[in-house]
This record gives sequence, structure tokens and C-alpha cells, in this order.
Amino acid sequence: MKNAALAAIAILLALQTSGLAAAGAQSKAKKLDIRTLSTRADRVSGGDVLIAIAAPSATSAAAANAPYAIALNGRDVSAVFHRQGESLVGLVTDGPRIEKYKIRGPVLVIAAILGFAAMIRPVGMVIASYVTFMVAILGSREMRVLESIIAAAVMTAFCVFLFTYLLNLPFQLWPRF
Repeated sequence: MKNAALAAIAILLALQTSGLAAAGAQSKAKKLDIRTLSTRADRVSGGDVLIAIAAPSATSAAAANAPYAIALNGRDVSAVFHRQGESLVGLVTDGPRIEKYKIRGPVLVIAAILGFAAMIRPVGMVIASYVTFMVAILGSREMRVLESIIAAAVMTAFCVFLFTYLLNLPFQLWPRF
């Protein structure tokens, strides 16, 4: 897929300028030089690649400043390119955009751990574990209420069994009244 994306960039890249079109009409031997700057062309990963497009050296100065249009799989990607010397350089992305970092998950997991540390002695292991698992599960937007309740109960039962019965650790299971 990644090599196909790069091949599609190379094949479907259309540089349409009046000066370059005229230069191409004068000499069919002159071609655009398309290079990958971020990696080798056969090692493009993630659909992102930094590309430089250099016009033939014999083109006129007017052609270098002419407007251009660059397409990737039929989608206009001209806006990501800027002039750098005699070349156009741009980061071309093929595929869905990368989501922004979500802070909800890490914050709720850290809060769950700190909550467990604060609750284990006063309320006991069963309640502290169950609340901890529920808070940590809330860190995901994909959670479902019934599945979360069942998962927290199963994990709490496993922790009680593991720490109190298998490892014989002296945890207080329930709050002292």
C-alpha cells in the first residue's frame, strides 16, 4: 500500500504550468525530477512522505515562478508544497489524518491508580479494586456500561482470589465498621 501510494504520487503527479508546458514542448527529453527526502522511495511508511519536485535545469525563470497543480490519486495536494530554491517541497499524506492526542485515557488511568492507593485501607480491596477498574474503563470512549460493570466485577474477583487466596497476602477485603 505504501509503495503503491508513492507510485501513485509519481504517476499521478501533474505539474501544470505554462512555462514548464512550453519547456516540455521544446524538448521531450527534459523531465521532472521527483525525489523522496524523508526516506528512500521503497521505504515509505504510514502514507507520509516528504517530496521534492525539481523542474529541468534548462527551464526559464518564468517557468519556475508559474502556478502549479499537484494531484495525488485525483486529490489536489498543491497546498502542501512550497518553493525551496528551484524545487517544490511538500509533505504528502495518503490515508486518514492522525487523530489529536486524547488526554482523557491517561488522566483517568492515573486517577484510578491514585484512587486505589487512597482507598485500599479505608474501604478494603473489593470496593477499591472495583472503583479503580470502573474509573480506568471510563478512559475509553468505546466502553459500554454493562460490559464495564461485568469486566470490573470479574477483574475484582480475580484480584481477590489472586492476592488473598493464592498469594496469602493479608489484605483487608471489606471496610471495617
